Amino acid sequence: MAKRHKGKIVIWKDDKGYGFIESANGRDRVFFHIRHLADRQRRPELNTSVTYALGNDDKGRVQAIDVRFGNEPVSFVVVTLLVSGSFFAALALITFIGGISPLLLILYALFSSITFIAYEFDKINARQGRRRISERSLHLLELLGGWPGALVAQWYLSHKNRKASYQRVFWLVVFVNLGVLFWYCYQVLT
Repeated sequence: MAKRHKGKIVIWKDDKGYGFIESANGRDRVFFHIRHLADRQRRPELNTSVTYALGNDDKGRVQAIDVRFGNEPVSFVVVTLLVSGSFFAALALITFIGGISPLLLILYALFSSITFIAYEFDKINARQGRRRISERSLHLLELLGGWPGALVAQWYLSHKNRKASYQRVFWLVVFVNLGVLFWYCYQVLT
Protein backbone atom coordinates (compact mmCIF):
# COMPACT_ATOMS: atom_id res chain seq x y z
CA MET A 1 0.00 0.00 0.00
CA ALA A 2 1.28 3.48 -0.84
CA LYS A 3 2.39 5.54 2.16
CA ARG A 4 -0.27 8.02 3.29
CA HIS A 5 0.62 11.57 4.23
CA LYS A 6 -1.33 14.07 6.32
CA GLY A 7 -1.84 17.70 5.48
CA LYS A 8 -4.36 20.45 4.91
CA ILE A 9 -5.69 22.23 1.85
CA VAL A 10 -4.06 25.67 1.69
CA ILE A 11 -5.02 26.73 -1.84
CA TRP A 12 -8.13 25.70 -3.76
CA LYS A 13 -9.24 27.10 -7.14
CA ASP A 14 -12.76 25.74 -7.49
CA ASP A 15 -13.27 27.18 -10.98
CA LYS A 16 -10.18 25.37 -12.25
CA GLY A 17 -10.50 22.19 -10.16
CA TYR A 18 -7.09 22.14 -8.53
CA GLY A 19 -5.24 23.27 -5.44
CA PHE A 20 -2.34 22.64 -3.09
CA ILE A 21 -1.96 20.66 0.10
CA GLU A 22 0.54 21.65 2.77
CA SER A 23 2.13 18.71 4.56
CA ALA A 24 1.47 18.32 8.28
CA ASN A 25 5.01 19.46 9.08
CA GLY A 26 4.42 22.65 7.08
CA ARG A 27 7.53 22.23 4.93
CA ASP A 28 6.11 20.96 1.65
CA ARG A 29 3.26 21.89 -0.65
CA VAL A 30 1.97 19.46 -3.23
CA PHE A 31 -0.40 19.96 -6.15
CA PHE A 32 -3.66 18.02 -6.43
CA HIS A 33 -6.42 17.89 -9.01
CA ILE A 34 -10.09 17.31 -8.28
CA ARG A 35 -9.98 13.97 -10.16
CA HIS A 36 -7.70 12.65 -7.39
CA LEU A 37 -10.30 13.20 -4.67
CA ALA A 38 -11.71 9.96 -3.34
CA ASP A 39 -15.00 11.77 -2.55
CA ARG A 40 -15.91 13.99 -5.48
CA GLN A 41 -19.32 14.74 -4.02
CA ARG A 42 -17.71 17.00 -1.42
CA ARG A 43 -15.98 20.21 -2.51
CA PRO A 44 -12.54 20.97 -1.06
CA GLU A 45 -12.37 23.88 1.37
CA LEU A 46 -9.40 25.80 2.74
CA ASN A 47 -7.81 24.42 5.92
CA THR A 48 -9.58 21.06 5.56
CA SER A 49 -7.48 18.18 6.89
CA VAL A 50 -6.72 15.50 4.31
CA THR A 51 -4.65 12.39 3.82
CA TYR A 52 -3.04 11.57 0.50
CA ALA A 53 -0.54 9.41 -1.34
CA LEU A 54 2.13 10.76 -3.66
CA GLY A 55 2.26 9.99 -7.36
CA ASN A 56 3.50 11.51 -10.59
CA ASP A 57 1.65 13.17 -13.42
CA ASP A 58 2.33 12.33 -17.08
CA LYS A 59 5.30 14.74 -17.06
CA GLY A 60 6.88 13.13 -14.01
CA ARG A 61 5.97 15.91 -11.55
CA VAL A 62 5.03 14.93 -7.99
CA GLN A 63 1.38 15.37 -7.09
CA ALA A 64 -1.09 14.24 -4.42
CA ILE A 65 -3.30 11.32 -5.42
CA ASP A 66 -6.06 9.45 -3.61
CA VAL A 67 -6.83 12.56 -1.56
CA ARG A 68 -9.24 11.79 1.28
CA PHE A 69 -10.87 14.15 3.71
CA GLY A 70 -9.67 13.72 7.30
CA ASN A 71 -12.13 11.18 8.66
CA GLU A 72 -13.21 9.51 5.41
CA PRO A 73 -11.16 6.32 4.96
CA VAL A 74 -11.73 4.49 8.23
CA SER A 75 -15.38 3.49 7.88
CA PHE A 76 -15.10 2.18 4.31
CA VAL A 77 -11.85 0.38 5.13
CA VAL A 78 -13.39 -1.30 8.17
CA VAL A 79 -16.53 -2.33 6.28
CA THR A 80 -14.51 -3.61 3.31
CA LEU A 81 -12.15 -5.71 5.39
CA LEU A 82 -14.95 -6.89 7.66
CA VAL A 83 -17.17 -8.03 4.78
CA SER A 84 -14.41 -9.71 2.75
CA GLY A 85 -12.69 -11.19 5.79
CA SER A 86 -15.95 -12.47 7.30
CA PHE A 87 -16.96 -14.02 3.99
CA PHE A 88 -13.69 -15.96 3.68
CA ALA A 89 -13.78 -16.96 7.36
CA ALA A 90 -17.36 -18.24 7.03
CA LEU A 91 -16.54 -20.08 3.80
CA ALA A 92 -13.47 -21.67 5.40
CA LEU A 93 -15.56 -22.73 8.40
CA ILE A 94 -18.25 -24.27 6.19
CA THR A 95 -15.55 -25.95 4.10
CA PHE A 96 -13.74 -27.60 6.98
CA ILE A 97 -16.66 -28.30 9.32
CA GLY A 98 -19.56 -28.71 6.93
CA GLY A 99 -17.92 -30.92 4.35
CA ILE A 100 -17.99 -28.51 1.40
CA SER A 101 -15.19 -29.10 -1.09
CA PRO A 102 -12.07 -26.97 -0.40
CA LEU A 103 -12.03 -26.31 -4.15
CA LEU A 104 -14.81 -23.77 -3.58
CA LEU A 105 -12.63 -21.76 -1.18
CA ILE A 106 -9.70 -21.99 -3.60
CA LEU A 107 -11.88 -20.80 -6.50
CA TYR A 108 -13.15 -17.80 -4.54
CA ALA A 109 -9.56 -16.86 -3.58
CA LEU A 110 -8.40 -17.32 -7.19
CA PHE A 111 -11.23 -15.28 -8.74
CA SER A 112 -10.82 -12.60 -6.06
CA SER A 113 -7.13 -12.29 -6.95
CA ILE A 114 -7.86 -12.19 -10.69
CA THR A 115 -10.58 -9.58 -10.17
CA PHE A 116 -8.30 -7.40 -8.04
CA ILE A 117 -5.67 -7.51 -10.79
CA ALA A 118 -8.30 -6.69 -13.43
CA TYR A 119 -9.35 -3.62 -11.43
CA GLU A 120 -5.71 -2.58 -11.17
CA PHE A 121 -5.16 -2.92 -14.94
CA ASP A 122 -8.38 -1.00 -15.61
CA LYS A 123 -7.27 1.84 -13.34
CA ILE A 124 -3.82 1.99 -14.98
CA ASN A 125 -5.40 1.98 -18.43
CA ALA A 126 -7.80 4.75 -17.39
CA ARG A 127 -4.94 6.93 -16.18
CA GLN A 128 -2.94 6.37 -19.35
CA GLY A 129 -5.87 6.84 -21.72
CA ARG A 130 -5.69 3.29 -23.03
CA ARG A 131 -8.47 0.82 -23.74
CA ARG A 132 -10.34 -0.10 -20.57
CA ILE A 133 -11.62 -3.42 -19.29
CA SER A 134 -15.37 -3.41 -19.86
CA GLU A 135 -17.67 -3.12 -16.88
CA ARG A 136 -19.44 -6.24 -18.13
CA SER A 137 -16.16 -8.21 -17.86
CA LEU A 138 -15.49 -6.89 -14.34
CA HIS A 139 -19.03 -7.83 -13.27
CA LEU A 140 -18.62 -11.30 -14.77
CA LEU A 141 -15.45 -11.84 -12.72
CA GLU A 142 -17.31 -10.63 -9.62
CA LEU A 143 -20.21 -12.99 -10.35
CA LEU A 144 -17.84 -15.95 -10.75
CA GLY A 145 -16.63 -15.39 -7.18
CA GLY A 146 -14.29 -12.43 -7.45
CA TRP A 147 -16.51 -9.95 -5.62
CA PRO A 148 -14.44 -10.01 -2.38
CA GLY A 149 -11.35 -9.05 -4.41
CA ALA A 150 -13.38 -6.38 -6.21
CA LEU A 151 -14.51 -4.93 -2.90
CA VAL A 152 -10.94 -4.70 -1.64
CA ALA A 153 -9.79 -3.22 -4.98
CA GLN A 154 -12.53 -0.58 -4.83
CA TRP A 155 -11.16 0.59 -1.48
CA TYR A 156 -7.44 0.06 -2.03
CA LEU A 157 -7.31 1.47 -5.56
CA SER A 158 -10.19 3.97 -5.17
CA HIS A 159 -11.58 2.58 -8.39
CA LYS A 160 -15.23 2.13 -9.38
CA ASN A 161 -16.31 2.97 -5.83
CA ARG A 162 -17.97 6.32 -6.63
CA LYS A 163 -19.90 5.48 -9.77
CA ALA A 164 -23.47 4.88 -8.57
CA SER A 165 -24.60 2.87 -11.61
CA TYR A 166 -21.60 0.57 -11.27
CA GLN A 167 -22.19 0.12 -7.54
CA ARG A 168 -25.85 -0.83 -8.06
CA VAL A 169 -24.88 -3.63 -10.45
CA PHE A 170 -21.93 -4.64 -8.25
CA TRP A 171 -24.13 -5.17 -5.18
CA LEU A 172 -26.75 -7.00 -7.26
CA VAL A 173 -23.96 -9.32 -8.49
CA VAL A 174 -22.80 -9.88 -4.89
CA PHE A 175 -26.31 -10.85 -3.77
CA VAL A 176 -26.82 -13.16 -6.77
CA ASN A 177 -23.46 -14.82 -6.12
CA LEU A 178 -24.24 -15.28 -2.42
CA GLY A 179 -27.70 -16.61 -3.26
CA VAL A 180 -26.23 -19.26 -5.55
CA LEU A 181 -23.58 -20.10 -2.95
CA PHE A 182 -26.16 -20.49 -0.18
CA TRP A 183 -28.33 -22.64 -2.45
CA TYR A 184 -25.31 -24.85 -3.29
CA CYS A 185 -24.31 -25.20 0.37
CA TYR A 186 -27.90 -26.04 1.33
CA GLN A 187 -28.01 -28.76 -1.35
CA VAL A 188 -24.73 -30.28 -0.22
CA LEU A 189 -25.38 -30.08 3.49
CA THR A 190 -28.94 -31.45 3.47
